[in-house]
Amino acid sequence: SIPDGADIFVDEEFAGNTPSAIKISSGKHVIAVKKSGFQDWVRTMSFNGGSITLNAERVRGTANVK
Repeated sequence: SIPDGADIFVDEEFAGNTPSAIKISSGKHVIAVKKSGFQDWVRTMSFNGGSITLNAERVRGTANVK
């Protein structure tokens, strides 16, 4: 994420901090990247196995972006 050091949540469960490599089961999941002072980055995504790279670039502020 930009900036580094944000919290990663998968289906509302804490999964680590950025940058990280996290294993996620196949299926639909809600991925959120949050850091104090920045807007939340939240996406619903479908995973089919393998690996992907996400770039969660966030904007300063307090309003949530979905």
